Amino acid sequence: MPPPSCDVLVLGMPQSGKTSLVRQLKACTLPVEAPRRGLGPEPGSEVSLGTIDTFVELTEVGAGPGGRSMVVREVGGVMVTLWPEYTRDCRCVCFVVDGGGDWRWLDDAAEELDRILADPEAGELPVAVFFNKVEAGARVPSVELARRFFVARRVQEDALRPRPRLGFFEGSAVTGEGVQDLLAWALNHLPSQ
Repeated sequence: MPPPSCDVLVLGMPQSGKTSLVRQLKACTLPVEAPRRGLGPEPGSEVSLGTIDTFVELTEVGAGPGGRSMVVREVGGVMVTLWPEYTRDCRCVCFVVDGGGDWRWLDDAAEELDRILADPEAGELPVAVFFNKVEAGARVPSVELARRFFVARRVQEDALRPRPRLGFFEGSAVTGEGVQDLLAWALNHLPSQ
């Protein structure tokens, strides 16, 4: 089986902030502590993003000497029917949810997250859920996001797995809040190649 064509696949409903998140990741330079469970870059190395290529919004995440490189691919929300093809070709999924007060897509987003987590082809892929747009004035309350996405139940079930695979984050792809935490989680949860 050939290696995956990307490390992190960024998915989400239309207008959830996927492109803004990828741009924030591109701007990150993250000093990395010792990796958990032996995964991730060497202690003290830095992770930063390089240049954007164009293949369904493909971004190279490169680091300086001794650092780590990874590829981030964004697939648009209007391409939801094609998402399974892309989840089979990655090592980690970041699912972006618009928590900024646009309630139109919340139920659809919850259904799509369920599909991704239940897809047998996706197997044991690590999945990070990024509740975006926390800076918005009329944002969806955290309690409501947790309820709609069954966060408590999912965290309990995931803790019983030999290798937990879920992460939940709140942040802003505009201000960068929470982005470094998301990046650190992704680096620590990428399966070994």
